[in-house]
Order: sequence, then structure tokens, then C-alpha cells
Amino acid sequence: MEFDLRHTTIEDYQELCEWWDFWRWKDGKPSLDLLDDLKYGLMVSMDGKNICSGFIYFTNAKQFGLLEYIVSSPFEKNREIRKEACLS
Repeated sequence: MEFDLRHTTIEDYQELCEWWDFWRWKDGKPSLDLLDDLKYGLMVSMDGKNICSGFIYFTNAKQFGLLEYIVSSPFEKNREIRKEACLS
């Protein structure tokens, strides 16, 4: 499978909120402020269709960060594609 990777934009936020709502995130959807206006987000897509996204959280350690708030599209019905996209 071949995926495309890009930075998230403010326009992605509504779609991401739908994904978080569908998967019933226990703490609800993160705010734009918490996600620093999406500037550290990554969106994985295939054939022009968004599949999953995650956000880089920087720590105070040198050259170390975490990928958080990872969520996949519930509209991609192929579980294998969702899984591979999230691992890419």
C-alpha cells in the first residue's frame, strides 16, 4: 500500500472531530488550542482519501517527542488499510 503524508490544516479539524466523536474518545475531542492549531499534525491519506491522523507532542528532552491523539477514519471500512496507515 502506498500512502501520502502531509501536515494537517485548520480545514481538517471538522473531519477529525467527526472521527473522534465516532470512536467515542473518553475525554472528548481535543481543542484547537490543545493541538496548537494543528500545526504539528500529520495526515495520512491514500488515493486522495484521508485515513488517519496524529499529532506530535514535544517534550523537554532533546530530540524526543510523542505521537498523540492518533485517530482513524471510520469511513475507511478496510481495517487493514486503517491499521497500515496508522503504522506508517
